[in-house]
Amino acid sequence: MSHQNELVRTAKVATHGALFLFSGQVLATIIAAVGSILIARLLGPDLYGVYSLSLVVPSFLLLFTDFGISPALTMFSEAYERGIK
Repeated sequence: MSHQNELVRTAKVATHGALFLFSGQVLATIIAAVGSILIARLLGPDLYGVYSLSLVVPSFLLLFTDFGISPALTMFSEAYERGIK
């Protein structure tokens, strides 16, 4: 029975964490969308095109900055917490 209780507790914690991360991602997407609309309205079509082109190179560079560090941190911190090391 102890293993089942631990499994239920772990599932509740994981569900709460996933919901928290999901809501944060939704909020960030909404803020980015509103910001993009405001910038487009303020700059107009010509200047917004220049603004968009200026963000192409940084966007490509961001693709190569992670290298799987975030999933590795999650995996190893969870393993450390359980004492698996």
